[in-house]
Amino acid sequence: MAYLLSGDPHLERYFQAYRSTAEALAEAKSRRVRFEEARKIKKARLMARAEAELQLGAVQKQERYAYSHAEYQELVDFLEQAVKEETRLYWELECLRAEFEAWRSLQASQRYEKQAYGVPPTGDSSPSPAPFTTKRAKADLLL
Repeated sequence: MAYLLSGDPHLERYFQAYRSTAEALAEAKSRRVRFEEARKIKKARLMARAEAELQLGAVQKQERYAYSHAEYQELVDFLEQAVKEETRLYWELECLRAEFEAWRSLQASQRYEKQAYGVPPTGDSSPSPAPFTTKRAKADLLL
């Protein structure tokens, strides 16, 4: 992909930010999934403890014990933070995408404007066209 970016520092910075944000988002998502699974494991262990140590036979009582346990609540708090971070990074990535699309649109508009007014594209060493040879200039003459 680097060959597409040659010479444009804006694109270089954009893709660097995009890659680092995407990587951070992947890490945040894996952290969230890990906490979700850890929460399930903690619930199962606490329910087993409630049955073995507290002789709570009914599943509803075991669940109530597990959900109200401080260790379970702590995992829920960690999960909350992981979800917040994942969501923040997701929207940061979406903002980068929108910024890039706006930049692309601006570039297309500038290319069209240059073509319409007879200005050679950047890097084109051909001479400027003679006056009044563009469609726009001819239309202006007719007015």
